[in-house]
Amino acid sequence: GMSGLRPYERVDTLKQFLDYDRCVLRFYCWWDDSENMFGDAREMILHYFLADDTIEIREVYPPNAGRDTVACFIRRDKVPKMVPELPLPGKATRRTVLNTFSHWKGRTLYPRFT
Repeated sequence: GMSGLRPYERVDTLKQFLDYDRCVLRFYCWWDDSENMFGDAREMILHYFLADDTIEIREVYPPNAGRDTVACFIRRDKVPKMVPELPLPGKATRRTVLNTFSHWKGRTLYPRFT
């Protein structure tokens, strides 16, 4: 069977850091804010740092975008472990969903393999 961690066993974070130092997963994603008056779809890059389980999100600016460039959209921070239950697709919510599995072309989502 599977042997899980017992309550008194600690996770070896130093070993994780040494094993995965400088290892980063990169995901290309979109933030679709087109429902707001001046919103549009923006291309983002999500970095997941394996050494300490943190993420950061950076916006990709096309040439001559006319936007002020910001170093980081969401600065590097821990991913919350306890999250509320996600709503069903199509349900109106106050939160924005960041799609990391597809890319945006007009009103259709296509898989992106890079």
